[in-house]
Amino acid sequence: MTKATAPRGAEEALAELSELANTTYRALVWETHAFPGFFRWFTPIDELSLLALGSRPSRRPGGDNFLRSLRAIPWVFAWTQNPLPAAGLVRLRDSARIGDLRTLRRLYRTFPFFRSLLENLEMTLAKSSWRSRAGTWSWSRPTLSRSVSSR
Repeated sequence: MTKATAPRGAEEALAELSELANTTYRALVWETHAFPGFFRWFTPIDELSLLALGSRPSRRPGGDNFLRSLRAIPWVFAWTQNPLPAAGLVRLRDSARIGDLRTLRRLYRTFPFFRSLLENLEMTLAKSSWRSRAGTWSWSRPTLSRSVSSR
């Protein structure tokens, strides 16, 4: 197996997208007052917390802040048990808006890692229940590989 070399500008473009995605995600989760209630309503975290899944409880003891007291495994597991991969979509939506489309298209054509990333995200979106997300998000279902690979 040979190691793929990232094309010129890939590291910078991906670093920019990553920074934007992280900022957007953190703003949603940590700065949106209604998010903990939404998370509890939209995911089965309360039910999962009742299960004995592993050696530790789903939340750290003494945690007054619901989200900060959650351990990583219940957090991820709760997201995977609903019909919408919301955490990933929020990051993707805003980072794709800002990215230089010409650079993203070039990366899609020349960088197997980036092409696989977008195609895996698109597969995840295809498996999602779009009816359940209607009204939750104000953007339409993207066809990522098609929009980025267009010339």
